[in-house]
Amino acid sequence: PRTTTTLSLLPNPTPPHMVTSCFSENGDLFLNKCLRLDDGSTIVVFAEFLQQWVNPRIVAMFVTFLVIVLPFFHFSSVSLHSRLSLLSTKRYITHLISLNEYQKMKLVNFLHRMCYSLVLDVAIYAIFRQHRPCTCTDIDIQMMEGGYVQVDPEYKYSHVGSIYGMPSGDAMAGALLGATIIDWSIDASLSGFASKKMVANGSRIVFGTALGIALSLLVAVERVVLGKHSVAQVTVGVMMGFLLHIYQTRFAPQFMIFVDSILQLVLGLIALNVDVALKYNLNDTNNLLSWFIWGLSFQLFVCLMTARHYFFKKERYMSLLKPWYFVERSLKQRTAITLETCMKGADDSIGTVSPEEYETLSEISAAEQKEERPNLTINSTADMAFLLTCFSLLLLVSLLSSIVSAYNWMGR
Repeated sequence: PRTTTTLSLLPNPTPPHMVTSCFSENGDLFLNKCLRLDDGSTIVVFAEFLQQWVNPRIVAMFVTFLVIVLPFFHFSSVSLHSRLSLLSTKRYITHLISLNEYQKMKLVNFLHRMCYSLVLDVAIYAIFRQHRPCTCTDIDIQMMEGGYVQVDPEYKYSHVGSIYGMPSGDAMAGALLGATIIDWSIDASLSGFASKKMVANGSRIVFGTALGIALSLLVAVERVVLGKHSVAQVTVGVMMGFLLHIYQTRFAPQFMIFVDSILQLVLGLIALNVDVALKYNLNDTNNLLSWFIWGLSFQLFVCLMTARHYFFKKERYMSLLKPWYFVERSLKQRTAITLETCMKGADDSIGTVSPEEYETLSEISAAEQKEERPNLTINSTADMAFLLTCFSLLLLVSLLSSIVSAYNWMGR
């Protein structure tokens, strides 16, 4: 049953203003009802600001950008410090390539988790088929003697957001981002990447945990006050986000990236096509099929980068290991192996060079350094040609999603 909010006539005179009148699509139960606030309120202004920066699309694009620019930071560090003997050796170049690959794969795994909110969530929409909670209109209220009157009785109500909203994809993305911040703060505090003063420093873990939880809650509240989702929808989204993070980082072997992607593709194509209620107009920004294809572009990028890393590259730090050594393990297990190697200061580790190793390397003669200096290019450091090819494919698939939205291709 639909219910409508009531407009109270305020006794104290205030300037004319706009208020929002909404129907609750899913009944009066608090967990399901529309809780949208009036436009212009302080909370709504903050929520709209947060929505611009913390949503799955923005996060996915930003992470992809980081994957592309990451090797340029490493490469510039070599150019900047090339005059130093330690940083001119093959040993450091091996460390550099290993560091780049390790950090890149952490970002790629995070991008894979964000695809749960871009691809899997859209497919689940068509399974649960629970509508978003709010159908609203803005009403112009004018002050008159004795109270307020509604200026125009012919209001045009419209649904807020796409047709379905269970679970909330943005809330899921907020939880995935928050959980990742917590994990990364723990890893940074326990690894050789952190400053010596920050190793195993509890304050970094506490700060990361507080930031991750706060971010997850703020995104959930933002979706509710903007009328995009109900309390139940954001609650399910947050819970799924944390559970999927634990699954992907603790339990799922790396080869499950490919299995997950295939399952999400099949599930989405079936669910979105059998639902006869999904009908769109031209240039419809709420076209779920377009959203699904847009998410698939990032899923394709993740699969290509993962396959290249584990099966088609021969990096020095993996030279003694078969590709399946890491791909059969979860991300957390691989990180633990990497950090253990880092702390031991192994020859091909990703960690920092120990003082003893520094003294040894400092004794290398200038002639030996010249012989060991590799012919380093940005492409050899980070496989940029393949990376940019993958990014080009991502752009082509995302262009297809825009075409689907504009011309309603493959839709009803």
